[in-house]
Amino acid sequence: MNLHALRIFTNVAKFGGITAAANKMLLSQPAVTIQIRKLESEIGAKLIEGKGRGIQLTPEGKFLYEQGMRLFYLEAQIDEKLGKFLAKEEKIHIASSYIPINYILPSIIAAYKLANPHIEFLVSLGNVKSVEEQVMSYEVDLGFVVQNKIGPPDLQFEKILDIPFWFVVHPSHSLANQTVSIYELSKEEFIYRERGSSTLDLLEAVFLHVKRSIT
Repeated sequence: MNLHALRIFTNVAKFGGITAAANKMLLSQPAVTIQIRKLESEIGAKLIEGKGRGIQLTPEGKFLYEQGMRLFYLEAQIDEKLGKFLAKEEKIHIASSYIPINYILPSIIAAYKLANPHIEFLVSLGNVKSVEEQVMSYEVDLGFVVQNKIGPPDLQFEKILDIPFWFVVHPSHSLANQTVSIYELSKEEFIYRERGSSTLDLLEAVFLHVKRSIT
């Protein structure tokens, strides 16, 4: 595949039009259009369609855009890491969901930093979906999530440890200091995490399993 044409296409998709991409890449609009047509001819599929003053990606175009962005993120990371390697510096980019970033990673990073003071850590917070997307697009080196199921097949998951979960109630609540079944808990009202949180997915999966077992 012509990587020059792919780079032009990803910029057209990213900036929402041929004119914007041409200005950004310091190319003429006809030159950009020619490269898009060549790329469509090479892969045998239409990638963009006109939509008002802008463009709209076809399903094939959306897929190729996502894969192209992953490729160019990786290219940028290689350039950055090579520069850091030659300068005897190193950065580790981590994306993490809420629980690991607050309760698990701090002590691990601190210990590693003491043994390797030259290494710089850059850590960003997100939900499971955003962490997976950043790893898949090579925006980060590692992702840490609380996960009860294996995610996308093109990601490699490695279990680090089991995490206990606690149900917390007010001291005056009828279930305070009581040992109760999951079924009894499922009838109570909860304050839930946001959609996209693996903790919420896990809790819903547990309660759904309980209800199915009873029915």
